[in-house]
Amino acid sequence: MLHELRQRPIIDFWENNWGIDIMAMSLEGSAGQWYSSVPATDEIYQVIKQAMEGKDPKERTRAVIALGDSGDPRAVRPLVLCCSDKNPVIRRHAVVGLGRLRSARAVDALIERLGDQAEDQSTRIHAASALAVIGSYSAIEGLHERYSDPAEDPGIRARIGKVLQEKH
Repeated sequence: MLHELRQRPIIDFWENNWGIDIMAMSLEGSAGQWYSSVPATDEIYQVIKQAMEGKDPKERTRAVIALGDSGDPRAVRPLVLCCSDKNPVIRRHAVVGLGRLRSARAVDALIERLGDQAEDQSTRIHAASALAVIGSYSAIEGLHERYSDPAEDPGIRARIGKVLQEKH
């Protein structure tokens, strides 16, 4: 039973004559609340295009953040691809976004970011946290593998140990 229908903005940014106003509908019923933050098809594809093909790094970063905040499963693949971007800021926000989306489809890309010792330490820490949040067998196995590597950075090992301890 539908008691109330409200709209609340999830993302609202307007830059360079293109804007995205993604709305989420909140439905409250007898079974509790259900929130849908899945953007309309045209809107999510505009954000994906900006994240993947945009020329301005700041606009791309905003689009990557918006994909991670969208809750839309269509955002997983573009964010996985952004994990290999040449821009370290894009990679970090893609990793954070994948943690928010909690999709097991992101595990391989997150394990790759975690294992790349040339990667920025904050990105690696976010990758460890995202893997713990996803919590699939392969995600936890990847965390254990990095944790047991004696050549791993002590700060990364400590973070992995912490997220593994929080999982149990």
